[in-house]
Amino acid sequence: MKNHLKLLGILCVILWVIPIITPLSEVNLIQRETSTNAETDTTRVEWKTNLFPNPGFESWYDDTSPESISSGFTTEHYAYYETNPTYVNEGARSFVLQARALNPIDYSEAVLRRASWSSWNNPTNLTLKFDWFIDELPNAIDSNYLRLRVRFAAPGERNLYYYFESQDTVLTNSTNNCYFQISGPIQTWNLFDRNMTEDYFEAFDTYPTYQFYTFEIQLLSRTTAYCRAYFDDVWLVNGTTFIGGSISNGNFESSSIWQTNQNNDPALISKSTTRQEGEFSLNTTVMSNGNISSAQFGTYNNIRASSLNPDRLSFQWRIDEVVSAWVNTYAYLRIYCRNGTEDVEFYLTYALFYVGDSIPYETYGGQELTATGFNVTNQWHTFDRSIWSDVSSVNTTDFIIIDDIEVEVYSRDSGARITILFDDISHITSALSDMGYEDQQHVGDEIWTWNLGDNPSPSYTVTDIAHSGSRAARLALANGEYFGGEQYLEKYQINENTDVWLDLYWRIEDWTADAGNLLYIEVYFEEKSLAYILANNSAVPTGNGFDAFIIVPGHNAEGVWTNLQRNLYNDYESEFGTPPDTYVYSIILYGEAGSGGQIEVLFDDVYLYNDPGPKIESIFFTPTIADTDVNVSAQVYDPSLDSVTLHYQIGTGAWNEVAMIDTGASFNATIPGQSIGTHVELYVEAVDAFGQISQSSQVGYTVTDIDVPPPMDLLPLLVAVIVVTVAGVILVVYVFVIKPKQQVG
Repeated sequence: MKNHLKLLGILCVILWVIPIITPLSEVNLIQRETSTNAETDTTRVEWKTNLFPNPGFESWYDDTSPESISSGFTTEHYAYYETNPTYVNEGARSFVLQARALNPIDYSEAVLRRASWSSWNNPTNLTLKFDWFIDELPNAIDSNYLRLRVRFAAPGERNLYYYFESQDTVLTNSTNNCYFQISGPIQTWNLFDRNMTEDYFEAFDTYPTYQFYTFEIQLLSRTTAYCRAYFDDVWLVNGTTFIGGSISNGNFESSSIWQTNQNNDPALISKSTTRQEGEFSLNTTVMSNGNISSAQFGTYNNIRASSLNPDRLSFQWRIDEVVSAWVNTYAYLRIYCRNGTEDVEFYLTYALFYVGDSIPYETYGGQELTATGFNVTNQWHTFDRSIWSDVSSVNTTDFIIIDDIEVEVYSRDSGARITILFDDISHITSALSDMGYEDQQHVGDEIWTWNLGDNPSPSYTVTDIAHSGSRAARLALANGEYFGGEQYLEKYQINENTDVWLDLYWRIEDWTADAGNLLYIEVYFEEKSLAYILANNSAVPTGNGFDAFIIVPGHNAEGVWTNLQRNLYNDYESEFGTPPDTYVYSIILYGEAGSGGQIEVLFDDVYLYNDPGPKIESIFFTPTIADTDVNVSAQVYDPSLDSVTLHYQIGTGAWNEVAMIDTGASFNATIPGQSIGTHVELYVEAVDAFGQISQSSQVGYTVTDIDVPPPMDLLPLLVAVIVVTVAGVILVVYVFVIKPKQQVG
């Protein structure tokens, strides 16, 4: 009885395996006949891109200003009390302003003003006087200057400017500003004594009814030579002495009342020819004499990252020089993140350089990590991290919004100097952060994609009515409401070498007949914009700002998912008459419901991608018997496909070419029948409209007198057979070995 059961079990396994193996061949054949117009395969297209602007630091406005990214550095300016008798006109102290520009392109300015002020209306016989001494002021025409600014404010603003032994010939008097020249020899004390009320009348032909607001002395340098001036014994009188002598420290003998901008030592952002790629890298250099010296650069990204869209931040960096650095000299990369609607902030700080065992800068309670190459000098290093991975490794969150990426190099150690170079920076993530919406949260939650600001529109929410997967987006507007969301792309290139597509699905659920209803996607190029009209009830208004528009097939269709798949190069050329050699800077989603109107539209699978060369698969040929033509078919996919060609070789002869015909199910061509024993080699080549060429692997057959099945990719079949066989063996062992033992036990 047991033997019969074993045989029955084995027979069952065999019967179970056979029907699984047989359909595998059929499935393979069915796949070969799949339509060439299949849905976009997002596993092959390039839907991620570098969203960091100016990634190689090749573009500069000037030698110290990189294009498209924020950057800044301290300039050398000081304001302090002077006790050297040579530069004091009365008492024991005067006040000095000093400035110098490390690079002539970037000015440096020192300012002296009163810390607080009580203004008054209708100033009468307002008199200001003080002693002034210019020690150094080279290039004093249209370059460096020493000037006094007197402000009158409310209900508007008017200014009196007094230039001391300096001049700006570009500026002219206007209804709001008037300029006076004050002469006096340098390197000696001079007296400024002016009636502001009468000067105001001279400038504007009326006496001031505006408030007197404040005054400040400004010393500005645009040269590498020092500019320096001293001041003493300030008086401001308007019937009553408001400043003068010891009143409000007008003699500078005490240390109160007066305010200046913070003393800074020079730093520099500049382009360097010591680089890893291209022509330039970005140089950050700080030099401290005991005051703050700081250089920083970065970008405001507002990028959404998640497990389905993990980002990658990478760059090359090098500590090129370190001199006399101590605990107040450091460099770091800081990332500011949050997780959207919950507004939870995450801070990541990657240490690049510091001295000692303790972190010398604020981490704001976030993660402190160490970059590869920390403190190592004279060597290029690669920074390569995922911000999403680093945040989510220690925080529970479904996604993050990456706001700021900032590098700072800093010192206030006297005599310290540090130079760090950066090059080839990239932040790789999806070009558009919608994708399939599968990483969104709960139905009804706000979607942080097209509107990534601090106040996302509640009209754009998560829905579970999806074209694919389990999540999509729902835009709902009514009674004059509108939605205008934007995603920035940071110079996404469009030219004859790119094959860029905007690809998305939309579905109109509710659309009233109101004339004001309108829905479109707008693409902003470098100098032009193009809108794709998805739905409208009346003529498209030209006042929306786009330069051209296309009413796409399927617009206004309700209750069905419609695919927008547009090649941006082709549409640009078609609408503007010239082939594009430009960039996409942003894409806007705009919807508007007229007064009394209503809109409900779903969106899913929103992509911007660069399509690679054509995809060729499933080459199939039959029959291969003597003197019978052989039909060759192949599956080829490319949305801008231009041609498909069969290449074949008879024996060792020359290669032949035959254009393959699109039948709708596959691309087909015929090889003439050959005699028995002839060997034929073949491959398929496909070219798209952008000149991208793909070739299949080379396959072949030998002509026989019987029909031999064409070669097949046996790996999937082999894997399936092995899996099924192992499963069958396990079942047999369980049924006839393990289970009987369990029953006996």
